[in-house]
Amino acid sequence: MTPANITQPDASERRRALDILAKSLYRELTAQGYEQKHIVNLATALLGEVTSKPVVSQ
Repeated sequence: MTPANITQPDASERRRALDILAKSLYRELTAQGYEQKHIVNLATALLGEVTSKPVVSQ
C-alpha cells in the first residue's frame, strides 16, 4: 500500500525510468565484458519471464 503523501509515477515517468535502467544495465554489462550475444540472451530470458506470467490488470 502506498502512503497518502506519495504519488505513483505516471506513464511517461515510468517509461523514462525504464529507459534509464536499460541504458545503465547495458553499460554495466558491457563494462564487465559481456558481449552483445550475452545481452541478447538476457533480454530473451526477460521476455520469456514476462510472457510466461498471466497478465494482471491494475
